[in-house]
Amino acid sequence: MLMLPLSIMYMMMPISYVDNSSVATTVPLKIEITTQNPGVVTLTKAPLKYDKKHVLTMENDDALNDPYKTFLPLFTGGIPEHDNVSSTGMYITDGCGNDVSYKSNAAVWVKNPETNVDWFSWSDGTHWLNYDQLNSLMENKFGLVDHGYYTDMSHANADPVQAVENFVTWSESHYGFRPLYAVAPGGIVFNQVAWTNKWFSKGLRFIVLGSGSNPAMTRVDNLDVTKFTEPLQVGRNNVEGMTAESIMAYVNTMIASSGNQWLRLFGHNVNVADFIKYADIKAFFTQLSTTYGKSGSDNIWVADINDVISYLYCRDGTALNTLTVNNKNIVQVEYSSVPTYVKKRSLTLKINTTETITKIKVTGATRYTYTNNLINIEW
Repeated sequence: MLMLPLSIMYMMMPISYVDNSSVATTVPLKIEITTQNPGVVTLTKAPLKYDKKHVLTMENDDALNDPYKTFLPLFTGGIPEHDNVSSTGMYITDGCGNDVSYKSNAAVWVKNPETNVDWFSWSDGTHWLNYDQLNSLMENKFGLVDHGYYTDMSHANADPVQAVENFVTWSESHYGFRPLYAVAPGGIVFNQVAWTNKWFSKGLRFIVLGSGSNPAMTRVDNLDVTKFTEPLQVGRNNVEGMTAESIMAYVNTMIASSGNQWLRLFGHNVNVADFIKYADIKAFFTQLSTTYGKSGSDNIWVADINDVISYLYCRDGTALNTLTVNNKNIVQVEYSSVPTYVKKRSLTLKINTTETITKIKVTGATRYTYTNNLINIEW
């Protein structure tokens, strides 16, 4: 009988994808790894989802509908506004052979804290997002972040605490999750401290209080979001009026930086001749996809902002308890320290062993993917 070398047998383990969406999150989260011979298998938590090196997020402010008209077709396939050529989409992989499309984010308001008017209820979708467009973005797992309030916040009657309550209630009732990232309203803001403190009390850890044109990044591999005692105030990079080459310079700075970095890009309208020029933003993301996407090095996660922060919560709030019995390694994932308001729970685990793996079984997850060196779980 022909015996294959262990290294070849190890590499021949099939890529797998399992979807158990009906599994309740109360089921203990457990991973069982069986090896051909008795031996130790350890799991380590990846700094970023899918074990990517860095993460990039793109957002549009002021409830503008450019995430729907431009980035949804550009990233998932279709004809973007200001284009006559259909995009085939832009993708990374989950490290296990499955495609994951790029995502963008909409920074939006909801109810006016003075008049209680629902912002999206009257929009026809021509300039600002309406509910049909929002729903489509959510179905495609794009991101929503809070942009404060659409009112003159220098007005003494404006209530920033109520604005936070409005957003949380709206997001949880419409889409089942609480955004974990907020962008402070521009201009003169009445009682911004009250707004910031209220968001922090709701579990928010990342708040943008400033934006500029420098490649501001946040290193995320040396953070522990469960230990923050105050909001982490981060910056964003305004790409309006920038060429594809100048935006790529931000990415090159990130690639050359130590650790795992998070780079945030933003702007307002995507147009032909002003604000974010469509030709430049398309050229930028095309180059990004070619160089660092699925067909390139596949090491930059272009993501929903809330998914990024949710991952950090799950990374920092979980413990891995391992029991090895003969050729079975059973890893219990303890996640009681992950706050209950974090709904998008996911974790990427790197497998470390010199043994030949013959079977991987995960219980308590809604879906998971794996190869012989990586496991992605959602629960």
